[in-house]
Amino acid sequence: MRILSARPANDRGATSIEYGLIIGFIGIVVMTSVTLLGARVGGTFTSAYDALNGSSGTTAAAAAVASLPELSGTTVMRTSATLTFAVIPAGLVTAGATLDRNSVTVASGGGVVVGRTFDGYVRLVSPTSPGSTVITFAYTMNGQTQTGRHTVTYA
Repeated sequence: MRILSARPANDRGATSIEYGLIIGFIGIVVMTSVTLLGARVGGTFTSAYDALNGSSGTTAAAAAVASLPELSGTTVMRTSATLTFAVIPAGLVTAGATLDRNSVTVASGGGVVVGRTFDGYVRLVSPTSPGSTVITFAYTMNGQTQTGRHTVTYA
């Protein structure tokens, strides 16, 4: 009967070795996956970066200029009021576009610009009579500058 129970009385060390082998195997699988997918994922991020920066590697400056849209927009506001509104869409601001604050001018129609922020907002005080105002501005993104115009109608 003693021969059948030839198993060691303490097998705790064997269990630790088994756990170590399992952890080692998982580590090898993770490292292999990262190695195989790394170049593919890196290429995807590089493509996304180039798309946001408007560059394809060879003609980066020309592509960046071409990718900046000339912005135009409209807003309706009451006469004798103050309103803050975005002249640069949030998506462009998120991508790095900033308003050239010194370029914001009222081209026609009255109204007074009393505030402008780098993140694309303009604060305007409207005149007391109905009409419209054209605001011109410039914005910069990736070292390139583009113009825009925003029409405000007073009702």
